[in-house]
Amino acid sequence: MAHTLGAGWWGVISFVTNFGVILGNLRARRAITTLAEPLASPIRPPLPSGRPLWRRPATWVAPALVTLLVIVIGAGVTNRTGASSFSGRCVRFDAGHTKVLKVSCSDSHDGKVIGVAATKVTCPIGTSITFRLKVEEDKVLCVDLDQ
Repeated sequence: MAHTLGAGWWGVISFVTNFGVILGNLRARRAITTLAEPLASPIRPPLPSGRPLWRRPATWVAPALVTLLVIVIGAGVTNRTGASSFSGRCVRFDAGHTKVLKVSCSDSHDGKVIGVAATKVTCPIGTSITFRLKVEEDKVLCVDLDQ
């Protein structure tokens, strides 16, 4: 069971079938623990049972990797992307105001993003112009052209 929990997940097919193997192992364990004690003395002494399953390192490989995967994905989701990455940054527009570029505030720029809002009416006071990065993006940049 420790080997199944530690190494049974590393293939597309084995990932799916591993759940069935674990359930089968648990059913077999339940059947073995309900057996009566042997009536005759054994021919040779039983093998040592070893450490309990949950104290074996291989058992914790899959949960540790799942936890690591959740942390990595969570960190990727919390990274600022889209309109939120422009907040507080200086920007420059192209001639037709169809593109916006993040630039350093020490460089030549057209304005500074003072907020990111759901609609242009919810932008903070001092907003000179609003700019939606993409049609499907649900936020607008609130830009102060005086800064």
